[in-house]
Amino acid sequence: MGSGRHQAHYGTKRWVRPAPFAAILLACSACTWWGLPSGPIGAVDPSEQPVIAFTSRRAGYFSLYTVKPDGTDLTRLIDITSIENGPDRYWLDLLGQVAWSPDGESIAFTCTFPGTSEICVASVDGTNLQRLTFEEGEQDAYPSWSPDGTKIAFSRVNAGTSDIYVMNADGSGQERLTTTGNTSEASPSWSPDGRQIAFTRIVEGHRRILVMDADGSDEIKLNLGPKSSSFSAWSPKGAEIVFSRLRGKRWLDLYVFDIDRGDIRRLTRSPGLDFWASWSPDGQRIVFTRDVNGNSEIYVINLDGTGLRNLTKDPALDMQPAWSRARG
Repeated sequence: MGSGRHQAHYGTKRWVRPAPFAAILLACSACTWWGLPSGPIGAVDPSEQPVIAFTSRRAGYFSLYTVKPDGTDLTRLIDITSIENGPDRYWLDLLGQVAWSPDGESIAFTCTFPGTSEICVASVDGTNLQRLTFEEGEQDAYPSWSPDGTKIAFSRVNAGTSDIYVMNADGSGQERLTTTGNTSEASPSWSPDGRQIAFTRIVEGHRRILVMDADGSDEIKLNLGPKSSSFSAWSPKGAEIVFSRLRGKRWLDLYVFDIDRGDIRRLTRSPGLDFWASWSPDGQRIVFTRDVNGNSEIYVINLDGTGLRNLTKDPALDMQPAWSRARG
């Protein structure tokens, strides 16, 4: 690919794709999960080997787990019963929607309180739990770290519509990026170079993937065809985007969009719903949720479509995987 800047196709508009950075997890655009968390259970060191974090209800309520890419070393990572931040104490439900910090030391996720959902963050050993947003009556969800770890993008629902916001990693400096009013924007995700944010726009139930500059300007719609598309994730080098696209009225399949050529190729043909994809740090595999008849599992597949494997194989719900970007 070389070291210079070169042209790439992005929908109907040509853009310049800068030099790539580390892989970025992109968030889900239409999922709801809840559970009953409790205190740190285990700890992992993602710097030793990339691991996959995911949400599971195998303990009877939703908690965060990690597993190695070969399906071994299942560890309950964060299991929280309550959070205290300021004068009030709330029972916390863990929604998941996991996003690793770029250094692999922290995990951001969506958590719910009575009447609201907020963005929380904790260290990977389950300590240093913090609530970052405090907008009572509004719904904050879908966190995504910037590549340099200084900011978190997220979506906020207010008065029935959703917009994309960005804040500093400590929760300060919250800024609204989208202001369309009659549509909803969700699932923000930083590009690997940090200059752009991908997101899903929902108009009358129809979903499209767009990108905008990190300051909210210069929106571009990806040319992914007429079917509803969502759940997007950039490859580690920024050359491809994996996403889910509706097939018929009942199925979601994974596709890979080549930004340079504008090509789209099918990765899976699901017996149910394939969504919430995340790239391996080397860009050679993709982990995702597959839901068949209401039972969701964590699967991994090679980029060429071979090697499909179920990592979880549990009757409880397993979903929302996120591959750490640690050094392997």
